[in-house]
Amino acid sequence: MDIILRLLAPIAPFTSEYLYRKMHPDHLSVHASSYPVADKSLMDEKTEARIGMARNVLELTRRARQNGGIKGRQPVKEILVHSEKISESDLEPVREEMNARKIKIIGESEKPERTVIKVVNSKAAPILKGKMPEFLKFIEELNSSNQVQRMKNAGISFEGMEIPSDALQFVTEPEKGYVREEENSVSLFLNTEIDSELELEGLSREIIRRIQVMRKEMNLDYDASINLAIHGNEKIRNAVEKYRNKIMAETLCSTLNVFVDNSTQGRMWEVEDQKIYLEFL
Repeated sequence: MDIILRLLAPIAPFTSEYLYRKMHPDHLSVHASSYPVADKSLMDEKTEARIGMARNVLELTRRARQNGGIKGRQPVKEILVHSEKISESDLEPVREEMNARKIKIIGESEKPERTVIKVVNSKAAPILKGKMPEFLKFIEELNSSNQVQRMKNAGISFEGMEIPSDALQFVTEPEKGYVREEENSVSLFLNTEIDSELELEGLSREIIRRIQVMRKEMNLDYDASINLAIHGNEKIRNAVEKYRNKIMAETLCSTLNVFVDNSTQGRMWEVEDQKIYLEFL
């Protein structure tokens, strides 16, 4: 406690002074005592590095979710991580928050990527002129085939014209259905496909969040139980029935009834563009 008060003194001078004088009535002031010095023998650089890598992966996950339009509470099917420095165990501290059914460390050859050709219009248009639309369609067809890598090495010609290398860019992009984020030698691929089961689970988590907000607004004791009625559509009912036990356990719900009707009883929430009414009974 003594060390904590000395650490706290610069940012909470009056509170730390009051508590310090209570502990040490014979001392002049917490501000007259020496500031604590770190014991470097207690530092574990390897653990700090592992935690730093885990935090980096978590931040990449958040960015991938944002770019893919997927909320943090929505479980995803798969997250793939490529890095020579990260192991499966390094991700344990953030695995739950990453919120994916499958999290896997992958090798270079397992990356869900493809090489595609991008046309530099300012370079290609003066050469191709009126044939530019046909050339763009030709490139689109190439990108849909398995010949891009071969073209990268052999060069591209179109209707007897050699296309200069500076008119084309060969870029690597994630396969369809994935979002890619990269930083600090780590590549992360998030599968954006949300099937019906994942959708229902995400919906149930959104419902739990709304119930918790209502509990807080009503100033209920943390251990107070509730009786709840939920009014919504068929999808709402399916989510509630599938995850009934989880919803009841996390919200301390004694009874839970769900109705598919047009009732407007209770408080209205919009969850994933769907109206839901929550009624505490």
